[in-house]
This record gives sequence, C-alpha cells and structure tokens, in this order.
Amino acid sequence: KGSDLTNVSPEEQLVYSIVEEAKRMGVWIRDIRERSGLNDLQMRRVLKALEQRKLIRSIKAAGTTRKTYILYGLEADESLTGGTFYSDQQLDSEFVQTLIHVCTNWLLQRARQAEELHRSDPVAQQIGGFTLNFLFYVARYIHEKGICRVQLGTADVESVLDIAVLDGRMEKRLDRSYRALRLRKRTTPLASIPCLQCPMSGECTPGHVISPENCEYFRQYFEL
Repeated sequence: KGSDLTNVSPEEQLVYSIVEEAKRMGVWIRDIRERSGLNDLQMRRVLKALEQRKLIRSIKAAGTTRKTYILYGLEADESLTGGTFYSDQQLDSEFVQTLIHVCTNWLLQRARQAEELHRSDPVAQQIGGFTLNFLFYVARYIHEKGICRVQLGTADVESVLDIAVLDGRMEKRLDRSYRALRLRKRTTPLASIPCLQCPMSGECTPGHVISPENCEYFRQYFEL
C-alpha cells in the first residue's frame, strides 16, 4: 500500500484516505468534496490522477446515476452493485429468466416422475410434485452446471422462484417446497359464445322463428 502512494500530492493522499475509510461501501463524490475542502476543479483533478494510477475506481449505485468511489482492489458492497442479479448496475433480466427456465424444467421433470409413480392417484401426483429443500438443490445444481459465474445462495434462488410463483409458473408452500404449474392456453371469453359458431346465426333475428329468445344453445350458455 505504501509503494502505491509514492509521489502523491497531499491532496491526493487526503482523498485516498477518505475513500479508504469508506471501505466496501464507497464514498459519494459530494461527500469527498465536503470532507476534503477541495473545490470542484481540484477534486476532479485529484480523482482523475488516483484513477489513472489504479488506486481508486468509480462505480454507479444500482438503479441510480450516483457516482461513488471505492479503492481499486475492493469489491463493492451488494447494496451498491445490486447483488447477483445485476450486471453493470442494471438488472440482468435475461439471467433471471434463464434461472427461472432451469428451475421450472427441473420441477416439471419431478412432476412427471410423480405422475408415473402414482398413475391412478391425482392427489398423490400433486403432493409428489412438490420438492422439499428445493432452494438448496437448485443452488447446488446451478453451480455444478456452471450456469452462473458466481456462487448463488438459497436467498438468491428464492428471490428468483418468487418471480416464477407470481407469474403462475410455480406453486410454493409454507414449508418452502415448490412444484411447477403447467401453463394453460389462454382463450378469450368471446370464443365460447355459441353465436360465433352457429350455422344459423345469419338468419337469427329477435322476434323471429330463429331468434335469441328461443335458442337452446344460448340458454345453456347463460346457465353455465
């Protein structure tokens, strides 16, 4: 550390010390200015010199434009970077969707195994489709397959699965077991109206022999 700071000016030493004290949380550029007493021109010149010497670096807190400085060799705190699911301080939605896809496919495979095992028992199929300790298994699976470059914890996995639960792709129980839900094909309510498929609809008129009032299919539709 001492050799890194050789031939630095007193102002550079002061700013470096302020950044060093902040550790992994970093320090906002405005706080550096207030604590150092340097004017804007001096401060920016000092920051540029320290960055060029790779003594400090700047980052932007996740979801903001706020510039923060941290020692060059330190890893920023997750509160600044956004954690596992942020890339360059932007939410990595593609990464999240990849994890959801992997988790859903695994649960679907478990569900198919339960269906094969309990062919004549739908209740047992449903219960068997749930997987206990799934958060741990998924974290280990993702690590072993090399899907993610960083080590995921169970809290990271749970935050992803919660998105899948909200999307209706998974079901979660209080014991934190999960099962996959097969997406059903969505249809518009209009598709079930009998008039749209009736071959006599062109001749159907209120008050006539063929009319909505005496249509058997229309009556059954409203009784559903």
